[in-house]
Parts: sequence; C-alpha cells; structure tokens
Amino acid sequence: MKKIILTFFVVSAVCGICFAADPAEGFWLSIDEQSGIVTAGWEVYQEEGKLYGRILSMRAAPRLADRCRDSYPGFPITGKVNEMPVIGTPWIYGLTMNKIGEWRKRKMGRFGRRQQQIWADFE
Repeated sequence: MKKIILTFFVVSAVCGICFAADPAEGFWLSIDEQSGIVTAGWEVYQEEGKLYGRILSMRAAPRLADRCRDSYPGFPITGKVNEMPVIGTPWIYGLTMNKIGEWRKRKMGRFGRRQQQIWADFE
C-alpha cells in the first residue's frame, strides 16, 4: 500500500512539472520574414518569474555585439553590452506574463512607448 501511495505522489509531481511549463518557453528558431531563412536558434526560459531568451546558435554570427549600445536599462548582465558575445547573452530579458503563452515588457523611451512581446500561437 505504501508503494502505491508513493508511486501516486511521484507520478503526480512529475506530471505537474511537465505540464506547468509556459508554452513560450523552450527552444525556438527565428526566421527572416522576407527570405524565410532561419537566422538563429534561441533558448527561451523563465527565471524568478520573468522571461529571458539567449541565442544558442546563429547563421553568420558576429563574435561580439559591437553594433549595440554600451548599456540598456535593466540589462541582466553587468558590463558593456557592445563588448559581450552575441551567442549566450540574454537579449530577451525581464518580460512579465500577460497571460499563459504571452509575455510583455513595456518601457518609456525618449520617443514614447516601446514594447517587447513574445507569444505562443499554435493555430
């Protein structure tokens, strides 16, 4: 009887963990909308209730992000952004869940509101 109860709790815990992940999390490919060519492979993950994403592989990847500015508000890594490697740096950062499968980050910039969005649409 104890084995049955223990097995039930283990199976319940595993199922809960498997089905708890947000559909936006996982491994994704970004595709150039004009050419249809895959440009990068991304890992999108949650950390402390926020959504982050980093490039794992990239077609013709530059070594450093030298086309970026020195810093961005709220960037999760300290240091000069334009001296960081393109691959492995969290370029998507600090998004909050709007609803399951939809994450947003709004911020005020010099020229008004800007927004980052990620959503999972399986239609």
